[in-house]
Amino acid sequence: MNFIEEKPNMDEFNEKIIQAFATKVQRSEAKISELEQNLGVKEAELNYLAKLYDKEKSLLSLERENSKNEISILKKKIKKINQLISEKEEKIKELENDFTNIISSKDEEISKLKTDLNNKIENLNESLSQKEADFSSEIQLKEKTIEEQKAQIEKLESELNELKVPESLASDLASGGRLKCAQCGALGKNIKVVEDKTKPLSYMGNIPMYAKINVCKKCGYEF
Repeated sequence: MNFIEEKPNMDEFNEKIIQAFATKVQRSEAKISELEQNLGVKEAELNYLAKLYDKEKSLLSLERENSKNEISILKKKIKKINQLISEKEEKIKELENDFTNIISSKDEEISKLKTDLNNKIENLNESLSQKEADFSSEIQLKEKTIEEQKAQIEKLESELNELKVPESLASDLASGGRLKCAQCGALGKNIKVVEDKTKPLSYMGNIPMYAKINVCKKCGYEF
């Protein structure tokens, strides 16, 4: 009796166990499905990251290659620049040597010019001293000539005093009278005063000083 009554209870228990197991299996399958989806997503992300990595790696390789090329170009430029610097330094040394030679040559020329200039100055000083001596002698000679001319002038003044116009004629002239030609009787503007080139009275330097005479314009009589 009891055995028959327990059988339905066992079936119900087993059914619950089966249902629980089925529920657990469903949950596991759902979890597995979710995990598979997550795995797919992760695989997609991983593939994307792998592609990005490959792309970045390719870009880095390209940049590295470009950097190598740039470094190679820069090394060539540096080598060329160093070569140019070396050539410029050699050129500068040559120019310095040339400049030193030029300075040395110019110094020699300047020294020679100084010597020539000093010689010229000495010659000029000697010439100036000689000219001063000559000038002093000439001044003394001029002074002597002046003294002689003074003596001649005094002599001529004495002679002129002897040749003065008679007092009667001077009185006539002072009273408004006019010179009169003793030969033709011409008066006033017909009488001119000229130098007597035959009678030099004195010399002022090389210039002769002549006596004055009256000449009648009408008849040419001199008096």
